[in-house]
Amino acid sequence: MDAPLLRDLKKLFALSRNLCAFPNCPEAIFEPSGALTGDVAHIKAKKPNGPRFDPTQTEKERYAFDNLLLLCVRHHRIVDHDADKFRVDVLTGMKQSHENGGIKLTAESDRNARLLRNTYLNVTQTGDVQSMTNSPGAIQAGRDVNYNPRVVRPTVVQLGPQHLSTEQAFDVKKRVEDLVQLEAESGREPNYKKWWGKLKAAFRVPTYREIPAAQYDEAVSWLQQQGALIRPKLRRTNKPAWLKSHYTAIWAKANEMGMSKPDVYEFARSVLQLEAPPESLKDLGERQLDTLCKALFRHFRG
Repeated sequence: MDAPLLRDLKKLFALSRNLCAFPNCPEAIFEPSGALTGDVAHIKAKKPNGPRFDPTQTEKERYAFDNLLLLCVRHHRIVDHDADKFRVDVLTGMKQSHENGGIKLTAESDRNARLLRNTYLNVTQTGDVQSMTNSPGAIQAGRDVNYNPRVVRPTVVQLGPQHLSTEQAFDVKKRVEDLVQLEAESGREPNYKKWWGKLKAAFRVPTYREIPAAQYDEAVSWLQQQGALIRPKLRRTNKPAWLKSHYTAIWAKANEMGMSKPDVYEFARSVLQLEAPPESLKDLGERQLDTLCKALFRHFRG
């Protein structure tokens, strides 16, 4: 055996719902455009020099469903680079947690499983195809049939200088995570998928990494605006978190604009019509803090 069985890949897609198994990762394995942005990862490596290789494992076990999980390219590299941190038990737990949300059987899952297996093999071969029922409750193996697949090479996302740089992408990702945390502190259920979906829809891209570099500032501004919409509720439900969110937003914007602490305090004096600059943001009342935050973002918009 030199690749996972098609039936196991179908099951993997059905249980993974086409999402990376790494906790809180919103990345798809196949994007709506058909671009392949993920991998079939082995919990225990298939080769002796690979991460977490188990010499007692049989060849069949290495390619079996229980030893596989779907990861985006980035997280596949991360878990294989640090095998001491991402041990077998860690990845097994990750797989179980990710796949316990139920089965979603679709024709797209069937197609994607075939494409992924073809990519895995990178050759045309005759294999055994297992049928997948339309029942939402189970996946069943059908009889073996002769299958001569046409090799289909999915489009792989090619990032270039026209897209966000690594640093810009990291910043956008961190801002989305902060937004989710802010929403959680306001009493709502954390929902990474929702915010990644909104961001991609706002900029009409299949993945956030494909946001044009020229629109980086616009993306940052959009995320800041979303945070501003959440803060009023946060003030009612979690006052300490509300204060912290304002401090964080003010200093982040100041840093972005190259403002020093004295610059910020002088700006506060001017905007709030104070007799002297404050010595700390904590000296300001809630209304003053909110006014300063909004004024700073209006003044340095874009």
